[in-house]
Formats: sequence, C-alpha cells, structure tokens
Amino acid sequence: MFRFRIRTLLLGLILVVVGWSGYSYWVEYRQQAHRAARELLSPPLGATCTVIFTHEALGLESGSVQATQIHSRENYLRGRFALSNGEWIVLDPLTGQGPQQWISRKHVLLIRVEAE
Repeated sequence: MFRFRIRTLLLGLILVVVGWSGYSYWVEYRQQAHRAARELLSPPLGATCTVIFTHEALGLESGSVQATQIHSRENYLRGRFALSNGEWIVLDPLTGQGPQQWISRKHVLLIRVEAE
C-alpha cells in the first residue's frame, strides 16, 4: 500500500541529520552563553577575596554574614582569586608559597572582594 522510495528515505535521513545538527549547535551555544555570563560575575584574577561559609557547612544553627569567629571557628577563608566554575572556587595563598584552597560553591554564603 505505502511504498517508500529511496529518495524518500534519503530526504528523511537528511532532515534528521540537519535537525540533529541544529539541536546540538543550539545546546552548545546555550552552554557557552551560560559560561560567559558566569565568568562576567567572577572577581578579577588575583583579587583579594574573603569567602564566607554557610552556617550548615560549619555545623552551626545560626551565624553571621561577617567574616568572624563563631564558637572558636572561623567562618571564612582569605586568599587571592585564581579560578571559578560551576562547582568550585579556587583561592591562592595571600603571601608566599602555599597550597591552593578549593572551596565547594554549595558551602559558600558570600564572596567579598576587597578593593585594591
């Protein structure tokens, strides 16, 4: 009853390939746009930053938005901004040689960038 011809199959295949290419291009474009928008919100490289942790990350019921000590625990880390992505913030030490500090974004309450 319905006969598929070779040209119909080829046309269908071409439409699928073009559609798939357009879809994959659009997905990649959106990811790059989100990445560029996130990078615009990041502090400049080498800026002195204070990262203040959430109360849950410290195991406290309440806390402060200020960089301070709560129950003899510091609720912050200081360093020079090195990298940032969707999951991590990386700080270099302020002075001398030392290890980088990798901080999970889910534990960050606030990032304070100091004016130089």
